Parts: sequence; structure tokens; C-alpha cells
Amino acid sequence: MDEISDAQLEEKIAAVKGSVEYATYKAKLNETIPKLSDDDKNLQSYLAALVHEQRNRSSNQPGKLDAILQSVGARAPEKRKLQRPTAWTAGGFVHSKQGGSKSEDLSCKRQFETLDKADDVFFSVKQQLEGLEQPASMAEEELTKIKKIKAAVEEGMLWAETQAQVVDIAFKFGWPTAQEFEGEPVVVTEEQEKRLKQAKKAVAERYAKIEKEKAGKKNLNKPFVGGPLVVTWVLFGVPLTWINGPPPSSFFPNSPTALAEEEFVTEAMLGLVQSGAAEEWFTRPEVISPLAVAYRDTGPDSPPKKRLIWNGRYVNSFIVVQKFKYESLAIVRDLLGWYGTLWSFDLTSGYHHVELHSDFHTYVAFSWKGRFYVFKALPFGLAPAPFFFTKITNELAARWRRQGAGLVHYLDDFLFIQGRSGRPFAVEQASVLQDVEDSGFLINKEKSTLDFQRLIEFLGVGIDSVRGVFFVPQKKWDSFQARVAFTLSRQWTSPRELSRLAGKIQSFTLALGKVCQMFSREMYFEVESHSSWDRPIPLTEAVAGELRFWQSVQRRQFEAPIWPVFLAFRNRMWTDAGGTGWGAVLEAVTGRLEQVARGHLSLAERDASSTHREMVGYLQALRSFSGFVQGSTLKLYTDSQAGCQILEKGCSSKHALHRLVVDIFWECTRLGVSLYPVWVPRELNAQADYLAGIYDGDDWQLNPHWFHWLDSLWGPHTVDRFGTDKNALLPRFNSRWWCPGSENVDCFSLTDWWLENNWCNPPFGMVGRLLEVLRRFSAVATIIVPYWTGRHWWPLICPDGQNFAPFIRDWRELPRDTAEALFLPGAGGHLESAFWRQVEVSPRDPLEQELLRSMKTDMVTTRAVGSWCNSYLGAFGRFSRWCRERQPPRDPCPALAVTVALYLRFLTDRAETYSVVKTASRAIFSVHEVALVPRDQNPTKSELCKAVREQAKRKFGLGVKNRKAAMPVALLAVGIRLYHSDSKGCFSIIRLTVACMGAVMWAGCLRYSDMKMVWVGAMRFYSTHMVFLLCHRKNDQYRDGDVVYVSRGSGKHFCPVDLAETLIEAGQLSGAVNLFQGWDGRKAVRDPQVPLNGRHMDYHVCRREIVRMVAQGTGKTEEEVRQVFGTQSMRSGGATVVARKVSFEDFMRHGHWMTASAATRYIEPSTEERVAVTVAADY
Repeated sequence: MDEISDAQLEEKIAAVKGSVEYATYKAKLNETIPKLSDDDKNLQSYLAALVHEQRNRSSNQPGKLDAILQSVGARAPEKRKLQRPTAWTAGGFVHSKQGGSKSEDLSCKRQFETLDKADDVFFSVKQQLEGLEQPASMAEEELTKIKKIKAAVEEGMLWAETQAQVVDIAFKFGWPTAQEFEGEPVVVTEEQEKRLKQAKKAVAERYAKIEKEKAGKKNLNKPFVGGPLVVTWVLFGVPLTWINGPPPSSFFPNSPTALAEEEFVTEAMLGLVQSGAAEEWFTRPEVISPLAVAYRDTGPDSPPKKRLIWNGRYVNSFIVVQKFKYESLAIVRDLLGWYGTLWSFDLTSGYHHVELHSDFHTYVAFSWKGRFYVFKALPFGLAPAPFFFTKITNELAARWRRQGAGLVHYLDDFLFIQGRSGRPFAVEQASVLQDVEDSGFLINKEKSTLDFQRLIEFLGVGIDSVRGVFFVPQKKWDSFQARVAFTLSRQWTSPRELSRLAGKIQSFTLALGKVCQMFSREMYFEVESHSSWDRPIPLTEAVAGELRFWQSVQRRQFEAPIWPVFLAFRNRMWTDAGGTGWGAVLEAVTGRLEQVARGHLSLAERDASSTHREMVGYLQALRSFSGFVQGSTLKLYTDSQAGCQILEKGCSSKHALHRLVVDIFWECTRLGVSLYPVWVPRELNAQADYLAGIYDGDDWQLNPHWFHWLDSLWGPHTVDRFGTDKNALLPRFNSRWWCPGSENVDCFSLTDWWLENNWCNPPFGMVGRLLEVLRRFSAVATIIVPYWTGRHWWPLICPDGQNFAPFIRDWRELPRDTAEALFLPGAGGHLESAFWRQVEVSPRDPLEQELLRSMKTDMVTTRAVGSWCNSYLGAFGRFSRWCRERQPPRDPCPALAVTVALYLRFLTDRAETYSVVKTASRAIFSVHEVALVPRDQNPTKSELCKAVREQAKRKFGLGVKNRKAAMPVALLAVGIRLYHSDSKGCFSIIRLTVACMGAVMWAGCLRYSDMKMVWVGAMRFYSTHMVFLLCHRKNDQYRDGDVVYVSRGSGKHFCPVDLAETLIEAGQLSGAVNLFQGWDGRKAVRDPQVPLNGRHMDYHVCRREIVRMVAQGTGKTEEEVRQVFGTQSMRSGGATVVARKVSFEDFMRHGHWMTASAATRYIEPSTEERVAVTVAADY
């Protein structure tokens, strides 16, 4: 933006002053003090106010005049201790006239008139008291009381006279002079005249300083004239925007941490008041938020740093928070040159320099030691404060950038890169610091680096322009390492501690790179799995592994370069994964031949997501090409956008995917590979896609039992010439394509046959070619061949048809009719292969083989993955038994389509719901898919089976969902009354717990899991309602918590608030105790006849007792009630009633529903509402 002239600036300011907002501001500024009420003869009001004042009088709090004026209907000045009646001066933004003005003199005069009238009022009260005082006829007690009141009135008269004379001085000599003069003039003596002259001199000196600053004040608004919005904020204060109106009046007590640090909080609070960021408020504000103290770790050898926290969570939930983006330190890469110099500064209490609009002061308040305080400036803890502050300080940053300065701006921190503007360092810095001073901000010199440096720390990250790297500062690294060592030594931790550690790791991201996300994800997984922040939890092995990683890392091990490093890629790799396998192609830039690799996926990997399969492909490809890519930079091409993004971030929110990322990281570390993923369209990844979809019909192996027998005869064999990573019988093997562990590919092209004792189990079509290679190299080998006399290679083995060829030294015939299979398929084989992959039995372990033989006759193969196995294993087992019972028995896999159709019809005739038929069909389909039966030949896909399933759907319909009915309020009320009272009229604490739980669940539309989060210490009771905080809810993903309001009952049915108060009193509950689980072990009367047996309240106990309670109200059996109602009936019953009486937005917020579809499922429409649909048609 170009520089503007002073005239243009004045025009802009005049335009602002002509706005409606400015007119409103001036009207409020010139508002006079209301005059005294004419009703000044109400002696009873006087006496009540004076007695109250006498009881609460403090020597350092002159509040007598306020009490008197309030008693006669006048509004006293709010803490008018000689303060100028002007606004917008908090923290340094000075926009009004500095000296005295006519309006100020008029204000002084009116104060003088008000105080003079107050003195008359005091005198009148004194006269009336003297008239009442009759020592002869009055009791001693009454006489003493009147004398005390009379003394208080006289003291008030003296105080009013003193204050009036001070205001008179302000009227004669100017308000600033009176403010400077702190005496109590009763009679202006010669000595006090001297003090007045000294005061006038001090004021003159201060005004001279202000006038000196005015020269710079002409440019004051230039940094802020980027737009009228920012100018309005500076002049009138920043406004808050409510979502649906302001929050209801609420009071939240201070945190225990604040009470424990009383001296620190008092000092910090007084600092806020003295700086003008806060002021005392003499009436109760609308919302009083709690204070707390946060502790910041400053190192193992120093005490933690304390910080006062204003907890505005409640107010923030009602405020619209604008989204915006902070500047990143990464832009240093664009601004900083090699050996560049930098300097930085930090603002002191930046938020407190930005005024908050006066209309919102009473919503950002707090209490301390019985007094109320409100923030006049932005407090730390207000959600939109970063947005307002960044928008205002951005105007300063924009001004400096227009002058050519290179800088990074983050809230109140500024980093300058010297030399971009072309001006000398001293000139540029002086100009910047002068702008800061003119704007009213203060620089924190302790946190600033005002000398130009080539190595600097900014926002917790070190910048080294000599080495060209970001790094972690040594002090910060030592503190982190001490915290890690401490956590590992305890073997237990808490979610809060883990979150703190993970946050520290994230702060290293710019300096250390992807490893920060990669080796902190397990901590986040652990934090998300707990509902309490401070509950001790054991240190899991996964989390301990991440901490041990950070303990072993050196600070400079993963330093990130400032400027991009342009690498020459030696290799390019394309990968893809399909439904059953993966494929990869490696292309070397150096001119080597192209290499290909492929492999099969295990059953668990096949059942996983496509992204999971792609990640497995990346890992297997790296292992397969390890001999080619070692110590190189590798560009990985993939057609999976999700997989590419996960590799770029270095982490995933899914457990399985994240562990694969870590495995890929360690594989790259082992090989010394720098991996750079690149996404390409599928059309450009055709070769890898083809390899991933290849079906290998020769993926099988000899039973390891027979291999060990043959190896003992003719071994030891040294290399398996026809193997894969799934079916090789020796550690060294050759494969058709590269795969993990493969020593070489295409064994026919190798020349080392004569050096090895070769194990050969070739595809039977290649036996002839294999014999030729063995003859050429005079190699020794054991070959597995079938007794197929009709094959083309049989004459090579048996030339005369009766005797084997002379080169065959020995032979053995393997039996075919044995208990165990002679050949076992590999990962790409049929059903038997799936069985091997599922049980994960090593083909080289004899004991496991023996155990496997005993299992094979009783087990059926499925994809046993989590709950999938529980659902389908039994269903397919029943189908197998049904097949064996037929005459003759049928094969369950592969099964005929008519067999499956008849079985589904059999289930249709006997089942009660369609889910039985659907589960059986899916189980049969899945087992056939595992057995690699082509999908078009899967029996469940036949038209006959489809027809049977369709017929079953029509028979059973959509099925009955296990959803309980909404609980009517009248029925619940009767149940509560009958349940918690026994025949003698005494109630049990346990029954009261259940009755209260049912009432609160109904009124608050709460789940049972919500009730477990109701803590007695977080509950507040009022005359009309109660409020409690749920720190975590079932659908509360970000742990924002939720405040629940429950009103007191009208008396028509029941009152959940009265029940809760009764429960707390009867159970003697307090503090961090769950309202509905705290009865166990408490000093309370227990009913021994209630069969809870000392158990804590859990879901099963709650459901059983609620059913019992409703059964007493309905007169039905518990079984009958259980079929209709459950714990969700409370939430649904309350929702059904509430939805008809409040707006839909209030209904959604009350029940904490995320979507409208989720909320409407809990509303049961009435008969009238259903009929109204057709009535609306008006036919």
C-alpha cells in the first residue's frame, strides 16, 4: 500500500468519526452521572444502607458514598478515584485528547454537584437520627445502634466533603492536577498550595512529554488504515459475535490450582488492574469464569514457571470464532540467504494492548477474594483473541513489508531478515522500533534479540544461516530428554503427560522433519483411548518404544535443511497392489536393466483396505530391491493418493497403516535410502498394476515333512531354485520375480549351478529345460517330478521306458495316499494355502507340522480377522455339517450352486429374521473367495441363490430393529416414586441413585456413558436449575466437553434437581466423585435387600434396576418391560418431549447430536403428528 498524506489520513479518520458507531461511542462517553432521586426521605433505606456499610466497612475501601447513593436510587460512580472520564486508553492505544477538555471540566462540575447534594443527604439523615435519639426512653442496645449509625453518617459527611474539595480543585486547576494531587484538602493551607504547584508542574512535564510524542502520533494511524474494520476496532474496541445470543448468567468457582497459589494469583491480578487490562466491578458481571494456574516446565534443575489462566471455555462456546491462518516459520526459506543475518523482538502482554468493546466487559469476568473484576482488554483464553490481535498487528507487518523489510510474523513475535530492504541494519531497526513505540506496544527485551545474528532462536526453533539448517535449541532438547527419561523410569504416566510430551515432539517438526509425527502417533493413540486426563495409566510397550527412540536420537541426527535440496535420483520404482498380490518395477537411471518384483498378500492383508495393501506393496518392494537401491535416492511412483500422502506426512491415524509407515522408515534407514513418493495416474502405472494382478498357478511346495526326509538322504541342500518368500524351503532361494529374501531371479540364466547342491521343485512344464541346464553345468540337484509318462520330458528321464537314465544316481517314490498332503500350496494357492497363512505355521518346524495335522480334520479355513471370524466361522461350520448329513454327502467348498440354494431355503423355512440367511450366504461366499474360486463361479453369485435370498427378504421384510421405545414421563414418574420408597417410607441410597439417574437421563437426554462423566465437583445448583460439565462424551471427538442444563421440575411429575441434591446430601458426596458411582464405600445408609452386592454402578446394573423401577410403575413383569424399555428409552423419551417445545437448534445442542439424522431417530412422532400429514393435504 502506498504512503498517504496527512490530509488523506484526516479524511479517513473524519469518515470514521461520522459513522453511527462513533456517534454511539461519543454518546456513551458524554453520559452524565444521574441526579439524585427525589425520594430522599426514606429513612429505612438510609438506615439499612448505613448498617450494611458499617458492618462491611474497610479502611482501604471508601465505599460509603456508593451505599448511600444507591439507597436513594442514584447510581454512584464506579470506582471514581480521580480517574479521567475517558475511554480507549488501555495498554497504550491512546486516541483521545491527552489534556483537559470542556467535557472533563463539565464532568468535574457535575461530580461536585453530586457530592454536594450527597453531603446534604448525609446532613438530613444525621438530623433525623438526632430526632430519634432519646436516651431516657430507649433501650441501651437501640441507643448504641443509633450512635454507631450516627458515627458512620458523620464519617460519610467528612468523606463526601473531602472528595468534593478534591473535585473542586479539579474544577479550578484542571482534572489532571487533581489526579496528581493525592492529599485530602479540608482547608487549603500554604503547604498544600505548594503541593498543588508541584502537582501542576508534574502535569506540565507529563504533558510536555505527550506533546513531544504527538509529532510521531500523526503517523500513528498509518499502520492501521489498511481497512475501516481495523480502525473501528482500535477506536471502539473489538466486538464479540454471539452464535445464538449471549450466554446465560453463570458463576464458576476458581480452580484448586488458583486457590493453592493465592499469593501468585493476587500479584498477577493486581498487575492486570494496574496495567489497565482489567478493572474492579462493583456489581455482579453476567459471566464469571474461573481462574487457574498453569505450570510450564523450565528444565530439570529449575522450578516450573507459573502462569495465570483465565478459563473462558464456557463463554467461548457461545462465540463465533473466525478461521484464519498463521504465518509459518517455513517462509524463512524464501527470505533468508546463505550467511544471512536475522534479529527478532517479542511484544510484552500483546493481547492487553487491544481494547475490548465495553458492551462485552461483563462477559469476560472473574472473581477473587470476594471481589469481581472484568477485562477491558483481550484476555488470554478468549477464543477469538488470536484473530483480532493478528489482524491488528498484520497492519504493522504490512507497513514494514511495503518498506522492503523481510519478516515473519506470528502473534506477538517478529523475525526480521536483514538486507532485503537495502537499508542499513541500524536504520531499518530504528524505524521498526519507532513504529512499535508509536503504536503503543512494549517490547520484551529479555525475549528479544536486537543484535543481528546468523544463528538465532525463534518460536522455539533454531535457525542457522551458516550451515543452512533448522535445529532444536540445546536447552529445549535437554529439557525434553529429562522429561523422557523421567517418564521411562516410572513405567506409568497419564494422558496429560503423554499429550505434553507429544506436543513437545511436534514443536520439533520444522527442525527434525517427519520423524516427529512418525514417533509420536502411539502417544496420541493412547491419549485418545482414555476419558480422564489425569488418571494414572501404565506405560504401554508401543509408547515406551517411541520414548526409547527419542532417548536414543541425537539432536543433530535429523536436522532439516532451510533451503530445498535438489537430488539426483538414481532409481525410480513403480508399485501397485491388487486384491491378492502386489507388483513393483525398478528402473535405474544409471542404465541398468529394468527389474520386476511381485508377491502374494496374506489373508489378513487381502481383507484390509486398499491403502493398507498399497503400503504393504511399498514395504515388500523395498525389501525385494534392497540389493539395487541401497545407499541411493529413490523416487517411488504410486497410483494411491492416500498412500502417497501418508508417506509424505510420515504418519496415519490408523494403527495398522501407521505401523507400516514405521516399518518402511526402518527399512529405508537400514538400506540408507532416501524415499520420495510421487503420485501418478493409474494409466501411467500399468506395468506394476499388471504384475499385481498376476495369478501364479505354480505357487506350491513339497510338504516340509518329506523335504526333511529327502534332505537327510541327499543333502544338505544349499539353494532352492524355484521358490518365493512364501513357499521356499531353504533360506537361500531363487524366484521368478524379485521378492523379499530372493537371492536371484530366473535361475536358468545363472551360472553357479555346479557350485551348489540344488533343490529343484519346478513347474512340471519346465522339467525338460531344467534337465538341460543341469547337464550343461554338470550340477548336482534333487528334482521333484511326477510320474507322468506321457509328458514330453519323460524320455529324457527314462530313455528305454523301463530304466532311469544313467545321470540319475538315486531316486525315491513318495506315497500319495498319506494322512498329510504331499504338496502344500503357497500364498497364491487354493483353500489349503489360506489355511497355512491363517495359522501362521512355519513349514520348517516339525512340531508345528505335527500339531497342524491334528487340527486339519476339525478346522475350516476362513478369514479370521477380528469380529469377521466370530460372525462367519460358525455360519460356515453349520453349512459344512449340513452338507455332510446329506445322502450322499456334498462338498462344502467348492460347493454347487444348487447345494447352497437348498441350504438357504432350509434356513428360510426355520429362521425368524433375514439376518440368518444373509450371514450364511456371506460366510459361504467369503470361504470360496479365500479358496480363490473365481468370483463368477462363486455359488452364492448364481441366479438360483439370488432368487432364494430375494424370496427370504420378502418373507421377513426389513426385520425388526432392537430399538427400545421412548419412556413416557408419567410412567417414569410413577416408577420413581414407587421404586425409591420401601414399605416403611425409608429410601435406600442405591435406589435413590437409580431413581436420580433415570430422571437426569430423561431430562438431559443423556446416555448411560454420559452419566459416568457427571462429577459432583463439577455440579452447580441454582434456584431454577442445575448445571454440570461433561468432560467427555461418546461423540465428543476433540474433548471439548459439554455443559448440560437441567431445570427444576414443576412438581407435576418429578424434579431431577431435587433428586440430585438429595443424593449428594444422603451419600455425603463431594469433590472428584462420580454422582452415580460414588455410593460404594461412602458413609451412607445401604439397603441390604437390594442385590447389588457392593458392586460399582455399571451398565448392566443400571439397566436391570431401571427395568425393575419401570416394572413397579407399570405393574408388569420385568421381562415384559425389558422387551420394550431400556437405558436408551430415557434419552429417547426426553428427546421426544423436548423436540416439540423448543427450536430444533436448541434441541440439537441440548442432546449434543452431531447431525439432524442422528437426532431425529430419537424422536417418536405422536398419532396427531402422523394424522396431520394427511390433514395437510386438504382433501
